[in-house]
Amino acid sequence: MASGIGRNVCFGCENFSLPLNDLLSEKFSTQYVYKICMSRRTESSYCRAMCMLELLMLKRHILFVPDGVFTASDIDEVIRSMCNDWC
Repeated sequence: MASGIGRNVCFGCENFSLPLNDLLSEKFSTQYVYKICMSRRTESSYCRAMCMLELLMLKRHILFVPDGVFTASDIDEVIRSMCNDWC
């Protein structure tokens, strides 16, 4: 636990409800993580992620809202609020 790797392994085990042996075994791969994430995806989390993506695209001027006046600080406040509600 004194190393960053030890804390990350413990956090991963707790967050993904995985035994330590699974996390350290050869079967642990990007495909395994993808499978875990996809199995836990909900409609609500997907919609929230898409909303965050759109907000970031607005902030970076990739998307535009006609007649909409959104400042970067307005968008930051919405993102901050969404993140606080999510966690």
